[in-house]
Amino acid sequence: MVPKAIIMAHSAIFRIFEICMVSSPFGKLKTAPAEKPGRGGFRSNPFSANSPVFVYILAPQQGVVNFARQVSAGWASFQPFWGKPLAFSYQFWYIIVSFTKAYAIAHNGEHNAIVLGETMIVLEVMVMLVSAKEMLQKAKAGHYAVGQFNINNLEWTKAILLTAQELNSPVILGVSEGAGKYMTGFKTVVGMVNGMLEELKITVPVALHLDHGTYEGCLKCVEAGFSSIMFDGSHYPIDENVEKTKELVKIVAEHGMSLEAEVGSIGGEEDGVVGMGECADPDECKRIADLGVDMLAAGIGNIHGPYPANWPGLSFETLAAVQEKTGEMPLVLHGGTGIPEDMIKKAIDLGVSKINVNTECQLSFAAATRKYIEEGKDKIGKGYDPRKLLAPGFEAIKATVKEKMELFGSVGKA
Repeated sequence: MVPKAIIMAHSAIFRIFEICMVSSPFGKLKTAPAEKPGRGGFRSNPFSANSPVFVYILAPQQGVVNFARQVSAGWASFQPFWGKPLAFSYQFWYIIVSFTKAYAIAHNGEHNAIVLGETMIVLEVMVMLVSAKEMLQKAKAGHYAVGQFNINNLEWTKAILLTAQELNSPVILGVSEGAGKYMTGFKTVVGMVNGMLEELKITVPVALHLDHGTYEGCLKCVEAGFSSIMFDGSHYPIDENVEKTKELVKIVAEHGMSLEAEVGSIGGEEDGVVGMGECADPDECKRIADLGVDMLAAGIGNIHGPYPANWPGLSFETLAAVQEKTGEMPLVLHGGTGIPEDMIKKAIDLGVSKINVNTECQLSFAAATRKYIEEGKDKIGKGYDPRKLLAPGFEAIKATVKEKMELFGSVGKA
């Protein structure tokens, strides 16, 4: 992470800087690509392309100057504005500036910086949670899928984030209401994830998503700071599903979040939510999609948990019909554990852009932990230390996530 920097300058310099940033040429600043940084400009975002970000400049008795930044194909474009910061759901950059004494910092060619006269402002990069909307739109257009991997504790979260970073893959962290309760509440989950993003220096897009949420659970996650939610209204009559989804569309729009809806219950059980594995009605899918949701989970014979030996497989006929009705809407495949690879790839070809995985990570974690204990390693030295006891399961989760990201095609797509 780029180190913090406090720049000291006379208040007059702040006024000059303020004027320059509002007027030409700094008001709409464009610079060369990252490999050619120059004086008087910003270097390009070293992380994801097309990532809107904020820059906050704070000065005593001067209020806050906000600049929205958009990065595209390695070029930077800054457009200043005044007033309340916009609710971008992407990476954020912060600058804190104290204008009390003239001071300059040498540019070493590594930092992202503004150079104004003899004063340079070094940017500190802080990656925040993102909406899942953009990453899924890109996945749909690129014919790959982004994995949603459910988290249950610190080990799960850390393993998934590190694997995503290593593979340069976008990722969605799923949290069921039951898992949220287990981790003492949604605010705890948000705090843990945000802390890890900073401490682990995660720079790939990460969405924190409520999985199979009730209407009330969705509202709690909005308040807690999630960046994405799923409202599972599949057990309601379609008209009630539509009305509740419509209300949530308005709410998430106000908070810069993404919203997933469901039509046709997914088979199996997910934290007490039981589905019979229905195939969704394509016309009902269109009704929900037209409300303005960002992604749609349509039942196509998929189930949560291990698939039975007599499972007939996914209904690609239903999936194709839903895709035809919903157009560019990213579709979601729940119950990703145990679906044959050829079916996964065909589902992606037919419009699936998000695939949920939970049970497979749980099974791999349990198997690795069981093996460690059965081999008596917990009785050797301090093998009982939970950091050692849980390490095999942690590595097993990483291996499972890596395998799935490679299968889904999201590696290198951050």
